[in-house]
Formats: sequence, C-alpha cells, structure tokens
Amino acid sequence: MDTVTEHNMAIHMSLLGGLGVIHKNCSPEDQAEMVRKVKRYENGFILNPAVLSPTATVEDAKKLKFKWGFGGFPVMPPQRPSDSNHVNRFSTAPAGTTLAEANNILRRSKKEELSIVDKNGHLISLLSRSDLMKIIHYPLASKLESRQLLCAAAVSTHEADKQRLQHLIDAGLDIVVVDSSQGNSMYQIDMIKYIKHQFPRVDVIAGNIVTREQAAALIVAGADGLRIGMGSGSACITQEVMAVGRPQAAAMRSM
Repeated sequence: MDTVTEHNMAIHMSLLGGLGVIHKNCSPEDQAEMVRKVKRYENGFILNPAVLSPTATVEDAKKLKFKWGFGGFPVMPPQRPSDSNHVNRFSTAPAGTTLAEANNILRRSKKEELSIVDKNGHLISLLSRSDLMKIIHYPLASKLESRQLLCAAAVSTHEADKQRLQHLIDAGLDIVVVDSSQGNSMYQIDMIKYIKHQFPRVDVIAGNIVTREQAAALIVAGADGLRIGMGSGSACITQEVMAVGRPQAAAMRSM
C-alpha cells in the first residue's frame, strides 16, 4: 500500500466504521508498533495493565512508559485498607463481572478507572472511563467483541515478508492485505496459502484483480476478500506495463 495510512489515520477510520490499512514502506518493527497503537487505543477489559509497586520510582515508571499526571497509561493510587479515603479514589468489582456489568458500575461510580480484583484482592484487569466515552461517541466503530478496534496492515508477496507478518501477528493484527498490482500470480497464491495455514484466524484480502478467473484462483487459495480494479494511476501503471486491467469507474467520462 502507498505510504498514506499510519496509526492515527487507522484509528480514526476504525472509529468512524471504516478500516485503515497500515502501509509496509517501513521496517517490520515500525509497522508492528503502529498496529499495537491501534489495538491499544480502545479496550473493553485491559487484561495486561502495566503496574508499579508502592515503592516504585520515577525511573521505574519511565521504563514502563508511564506518564505522570495525564495521558498514556493511567497512574492509579494504591489500595490500602488503612487509608480511609481509598474508597473515594477508585472503585473495584469482583472477578467474573461481565463487561456490560462493569461498564454500568463504572458509569454509576463516576470514577476514571474500575479495577477487577480476585477474592485475594489481586488485580485481574482494568476498565477505563475513557474507553466508555469512546463507545458513547463512536457507536459505529469497527471493533471486536473485546472492544478493540479492527486493524489491517499490508505485506508483499516476497518471502522476507513472512517474517514481517509474524511481527504484525504478534502485535495483534486482525486483517492482512497482500499488496500486489497484479494479484493473480503464483507468488500471491503461495502467500495466501501460507497465511491461512499458519494464521487461520487472520482474514486475508487479496488482489488486485479484474476478471472472474482471477477472482476464482484467489478464492480457492483461501482469500477472504478481494481488491477489485487494475486501472492506471499516478503511481500504478500496471495496465500500461502488462497490457491488462480495467479503468476505475471514477476515471471514466461520458462522451
């Protein structure tokens, strides 16, 4: 994909009900980090919260990328039974509380965070009011049952991009777009088969194609979605180079 969509655009496209595909014109590590930023933007239960002990220093916080005051990870006060004010500072709910129940508790409490704790008082997960507000403001967002935003990213058909794909999967990728100007090639078919065999939970969008025969080949290989259109453009000249393709409807004009 062209160097257009990065994490900021991907986040806002998903919030509005669309889907942004993060480009591959960067290192695998940088692309994976952009995927992580999209996946972290909104949550239901935060299952792996970053935590600090009561004796932690500012340097300890910096190592975990905490930001004091506001922004980034929430910095919560410790729960100390001896502190008579701790009940007013944040609220808790028992392990086993459903997401809907937790949202109702957080809404009534008017606190910033809700801690889910087990019978021994150990932190299991967190719920953030900022995520609750995102649900209210963006009711049509493209998201999973976990409330995380959907995220897509592009890879090429090159053998080296199998390692790139592993980085993306580790970051939480939901959809992979196999980026190729002419989709009906043995290289793309092999890549689709590899992805569906190694990562069956990930949806694959393949292409570009313009004929029924091309579509059939990619569907048989395992593609979940297809990119249609092989027209000319400022950066893509597949039609001229390969003498195959079809112009986009938007590029046609009446005579």
